[in-house]
Amino acid sequence: MSVINVCLACDNNYAKYAGVVIASVLVNANHDDELVFYVLDGGIEQDNKEKILSLKSIKDCQINFVEIDNNLFRDYMSVKTHEYISLATYYRLKLPSMLSDIKRVIYFDCDVVVNSSLKALFNKELGDAPVAGVKDINKRMLKRNPGYVNAGMLVMDLENMRKQNAEQAFLDYTLKNFETIKMGDQEIINEALKGRIKIIEDEWNVQSSNFINRSSYTTVPRCIHYVSRQKPWKFGAFCWFKEYYFKYLQHTPWALSEEEKKDWYTQNKIASFLGYIKYRPLFWLRPRYYQALFCSYIKPLFIKEKSDVFVVFNTAGLGDVLLCNGLCRNIKKYYPSSKLVFVTDKPFKDAAAYQEGVDSILTIDKHKGISSISDFIRDFPHLPPDACFLTYRNERNFFISKCIGAKKVLFYWKARKGKIQHRHTMLLSLYTKNKVKDFPIKYNPPELPDNLKALLPEEKNYVVFCPESKNPPKDLPLDYAINLLKKISQSYKVVCTGHGEKCRKYLDQLKTAGCDFIDLSDKTSIPELAAVLKNAKCTVSVDSGPAHLSYAVDTPTIILFREVGPSKDWAPDKKLYPHTFVFENDVTTEQVYNTVLSLEKELSNACK
Repeated sequence: MSVINVCLACDNNYAKYAGVVIASVLVNANHDDELVFYVLDGGIEQDNKEKILSLKSIKDCQINFVEIDNNLFRDYMSVKTHEYISLATYYRLKLPSMLSDIKRVIYFDCDVVVNSSLKALFNKELGDAPVAGVKDINKRMLKRNPGYVNAGMLVMDLENMRKQNAEQAFLDYTLKNFETIKMGDQEIINEALKGRIKIIEDEWNVQSSNFINRSSYTTVPRCIHYVSRQKPWKFGAFCWFKEYYFKYLQHTPWALSEEEKKDWYTQNKIASFLGYIKYRPLFWLRPRYYQALFCSYIKPLFIKEKSDVFVVFNTAGLGDVLLCNGLCRNIKKYYPSSKLVFVTDKPFKDAAAYQEGVDSILTIDKHKGISSISDFIRDFPHLPPDACFLTYRNERNFFISKCIGAKKVLFYWKARKGKIQHRHTMLLSLYTKNKVKDFPIKYNPPELPDNLKALLPEEKNYVVFCPESKNPPKDLPLDYAINLLKKISQSYKVVCTGHGEKCRKYLDQLKTAGCDFIDLSDKTSIPELAAVLKNAKCTVSVDSGPAHLSYAVDTPTIILFREVGPSKDWAPDKKLYPHTFVFENDVTTEQVYNTVLSLEKELSNACK
């Protein structure tokens, strides 16, 4: 399933905590995760709704508020249960009818945070089970019902629930037992669907009232549920993994100020420890304490739980970021279920974002120096990586890799010969100890936006021309560019692209010389440029960045190297990219033009 539906229920008092749940999901989502949130609205004020909607800035998604009529839950109002359970928690019992067009959702309580993409959880095979969940930590309830799950996270097959008339089963159980129900909706779901709930791994609902329960032994928690009264937002609460709550809180409009951080990050930790001793004064005498100590601290020293997180660092330019894609695709080949995080400089975020194999993108602002490094380390949202790959030896990125807990940091100690793409790809062999295969770059841009469609000729009927770059020695001499552009214009429309004042001045000189072309300089983002290139007949470029982007979208590409040396490192491998043509300093405009003309014949023969 491509769209991941996530559901939460809350009133105005819990809107902030619902925002933290949503932020944690968005921060950890894969790049291609399409997320739709359904917030069951038990009276959320407009100001808090606006704050929740602002979370779309983390990652594009849909957030829908579903207004609830509390009169529909009259039969649940008289259930005797814990005082900290509100009426909103019963909303999930009517999800099959409230979300009548939805087949499946992941339901979260608002005292949950997520540390992983939800794709694997959402696509769990449920068979005939209408609901899936993680076993509860309550031993008494498990003794009575071995399949008793915690309802703080549920995968709900709404289509199957409708077929099995689950809503009526919930209501029947409630009306029959409302005076004896102790655990609210959780008890209702477990008893009404007894024997029909699929049990999934603890990592998807680590219940964290204290660290001596079974699920807290999971050292790689994908979802954390702050059960019982011990909530992380309560000063002095002694719940385990509370640091994750504060990490994701900082991504929301309710983020703590610097002054508030001192209280919550320092005094709160001391108060929590003292509170735990008060609550469990003889905790060190309990066998379960030592069992937890062993499972949580000693065992992981010898048996490593794999987090399957890999981080690729490349904070260079557009072309260099693209040339890491062979490495990314290889990582996904050898470790298909892994989370692949790409770290790049802020301007080139979109160069990484649409690459095949990349799940998540993080940026470092190199211009901010040490503050950028400290911010990155503090806010790193993923589990400690299995490996960090440094495509260039870089002290800053090495330091960051160690600080985020990477088990291995891989880079070349000495400069290596060969093409840049091959060098980047071969980094994986240092980790796998096996040979890896060179893959061509794959970039999957979005559709061409309407504003650009209106400017461009029909598909495959234009040539993209990049005669200028940031590095002046690479630029085509003006007379050469004018001659070549006029030749190409005899057969095709020409689209010129570029960026910055230097480029605009160069293109103005071409216009003054009577050249006819469509000027897209400074009019496209990187993904939009990729879409323009994808729809072109071919690309002619002196700039290696747009050239790499061009053949990454399977467009024939002619690269003009004005300097002889760099072509050895930066030119594409003809075996990987058969429709690329590399010319160096002495090529004539006639040769380039004839190559453009020959492409149509060559491509049609290849199709045969």
